[in-house]
Amino acid sequence: MLNEPPRAGVTESTSRIDHRRAAASLHLALAAGGMGAWEHDLDTSALRWSREAFRALGICTEDYGGTFEGFLGLIHPEDVDRVRSTHACAVTESADYRTEFRVLQRDGEVTWLNLAARVLADSDGRPTRVVGIGADVTERRRSEEHLRQVQRMESLGQLAGGMAHEANNQMAVVLGFSDFVLRRGDIPAEVRADVEQIRRAAERTAAVTQQLLTFSRRQVVRPEVLDLNDVIATFEPVLRRSLGERSRVELRLGAERRVRIGRGQLEQVLLNLVLNAGDAMPGGGTVTIETAETSLPCAREGRKSGIMIRPGEYVLLAIGDSGVGMDRETMDRIFEPFFTTKEVGKGTGLGLAAVYGIVKQAEGYVFAQSTPGRGTYLRVYLPAAESERPATADRGGETRGTELVLLVEDQEEMRGIAARTLEEEGYGVLQAGNGQEALDLLGCQNSRVALVVSDLAMPQIDGRTLGDRLRELKPGLPVLFMSGYPEDDVSRRGLLEEGRPFIQKPFSPQDLARKVRELLDAKQ
Repeated sequence: MLNEPPRAGVTESTSRIDHRRAAASLHLALAAGGMGAWEHDLDTSALRWSREAFRALGICTEDYGGTFEGFLGLIHPEDVDRVRSTHACAVTESADYRTEFRVLQRDGEVTWLNLAARVLADSDGRPTRVVGIGADVTERRRSEEHLRQVQRMESLGQLAGGMAHEANNQMAVVLGFSDFVLRRGDIPAEVRADVEQIRRAAERTAAVTQQLLTFSRRQVVRPEVLDLNDVIATFEPVLRRSLGERSRVELRLGAERRVRIGRGQLEQVLLNLVLNAGDAMPGGGTVTIETAETSLPCAREGRKSGIMIRPGEYVLLAIGDSGVGMDRETMDRIFEPFFTTKEVGKGTGLGLAAVYGIVKQAEGYVFAQSTPGRGTYLRVYLPAAESERPATADRGGETRGTELVLLVEDQEEMRGIAARTLEEEGYGVLQAGNGQEALDLLGCQNSRVALVVSDLAMPQIDGRTLGDRLRELKPGLPVLFMSGYPEDDVSRRGLLEEGRPFIQKPFSPQDLARKVRELLDAKQ
């Protein structure tokens, strides 16, 4: 019985069933993989997509008229010539090909399609059909682009941080000597006015370096728990004045919700976004400021952008304008430092870069949406705060003293400013141009030195190494470190242990004297 050949009817029936099962399995596999099959008839130019293509790729015959040329009309104008030539070349050479391009969907969305194709020929070797599959690779493309942008922003952040460090050192010199001149009572009024202009210019430069540090996330942050709506309502008059009379601010504030961020930083985010919106409306218009509670990730954010978002409760701050809008190329660069579409001299290109740095430092996210001629909408998501932490108050008090201070700084101008500041406050000052000189001086004045003030970045023996040596030679001797880098950055770089006394350049003479007095008082 087992060796009996099968009857013809049974064989044909089984074959048809197997064929249907194979076809069904193929359709299931295509659907599961988010793909669709297609076929191009070279004789008639007809192009047919499988039914999975509509569900997975959003492609249907009505969109392109059932022809290959019609389908090319759906492709992004920048990609269509490349796709046409790739397809034609493959047909000529009877070769397989794979390509990726952008497709314009009916709802205005742009998706990426990966097309794999094989050319089929008749018995005479003449190409008659091209068959293949198409897959939606939009998520992968967006993830790759996001990774490239993150890497680019990190590189720019490192460059910006280094530039800010050098600029801070130089501005400390300019501000310090300006203060010394302005303290004098014997200078003519016109000279005083000139020096005040120099000081204001230096302060503006220092403000730019702070924005660079903000972008690179190297600015010292003292966060506090704030009611977002309360900050907006309090700051609204400033925002209205910054826009001018031709534009207005419209508030759409949701339920009260708290966030953890520095008040000054939150106000800077608001001001920079509103100023950016005002610049986009040269003829005037409306800037809307909205707040709301939300959860992330959501359909709008994260999944489409390719960004990995920490799940949780967030507070949304959205600012929109009715301005000129931006194209995709501009959108891709708006958070880069020094990138601006304004005329030369009209902007630094640091406003949105600072927003990006502040939001990232607060562990939040910022997204932009814009269409040319239809305005721009920026959404900032900040983690919702559940508990309140009291803000640290600034310390004031006496600054004068008579103790002996050892000052270690390799830059002569900076060393001169710091030494003069302390001497005018009554302190005795020993000056060293590097770490080895400091150790030699300390050996001679071991019992008299009450405090060491040292720069961190010095040749041969750097500040941290000097501090370690001083702890061995004279335990309990306080050391105040200074640098053009912010405190959290010097810790991250390994230049200084976290929690050691620190002051960031540029500092005012009063700030240095106050910090020295605090450390000496704490020692007693």
